[in-house]
Amino acid sequence: MNWLITSRCGLSCSYCFSPKDDSNHEAIPASLDAIDGSSASRVTISGGEPMLVDGVDGIVKALKESGKEVSLHTNGYLLDEAVARRLQPYVDEVHIPIDSANRKINDSMRGLGSMEAFEKASGVLNRAGIKTGIHTVVAPQNIGKLLELRDYVSQGEFFNWKLYQEVETGIDGGGAFGDSRDGDVDHFMGEFLEAEERFGRDDPRIKFVLNTDRMPYTFLDSNGDVTYRQWFSEGGRVFGNVMNRGLDEIVEEIGAVGGFDSEEFFDAQWNLPLWARAFNGEFDMDDLKNVEDFEKFSRLMELYERHSENLTS
Repeated sequence: MNWLITSRCGLSCSYCFSPKDDSNHEAIPASLDAIDGSSASRVTISGGEPMLVDGVDGIVKALKESGKEVSLHTNGYLLDEAVARRLQPYVDEVHIPIDSANRKINDSMRGLGSMEAFEKASGVLNRAGIKTGIHTVVAPQNIGKLLELRDYVSQGEFFNWKLYQEVETGIDGGGAFGDSRDGDVDHFMGEFLEAEERFGRDDPRIKFVLNTDRMPYTFLDSNGDVTYRQWFSEGGRVFGNVMNRGLDEIVEEIGAVGGFDSEEFFDAQWNLPLWARAFNGEFDMDDLKNVEDFEKFSRLMELYERHSENLTS
């Protein structure tokens, strides 16, 4: 269960996909009770910025004591030694963000002081003995400097690092076959796969995530709504609210239909660039020989295949 405990945040990252509506913090006790009484084995708490919620350390404690595995995602600004000591017995891991080893670029993407917040938070977590995960949004501003970021991040300790394709950049798609003679070889999704190739796949802790990867998530938002998403980039479907239904009952309903929405499925396929749709078997390769840069088109198909294999390994 991914609990978006609040939509409040001190930052305003342009690529943030979290809901921006006002949080109903009156729903927190009901949501906590719903999770406590459910069969959920793992809870990821994020937002918004969860450290802005009064008593979040008590919420984490309650979840852990009810037998849940607890992960916390925070921007790190409010983490200090005292907070880490309170969290340490009750969190299994904490995830913090970094987008660039260049302070100017990182601040332009995350907000002023975000580099310092990352450095402070990573040090605090390591000294407290808390497993540290890292997440990065890959956008046009930072995609050319990811190797520098790898060197920077590798200086510290982490157990998991995910690099996400920026949602707003990557979902514009190529449209129907024949609309683009270059075969969408300039699509940002292709740049992302090229970056993954340069990065290498020798470290199993590091994963690149396309926003069109099928990565099913169940979200509990700050108003108590339970939403299921099949793809990282789409908004998902609301199945119920824990203020008036049990969480297990709602999740059982999601399982009964597989969360599948045919309209969302076809929209997701339509938004893929042509070379990805060709890899999925949508076209006969002989029909694609008229693509202007067929060599690059074929290479992107190959990189997309490698990414898909790496995602499932």
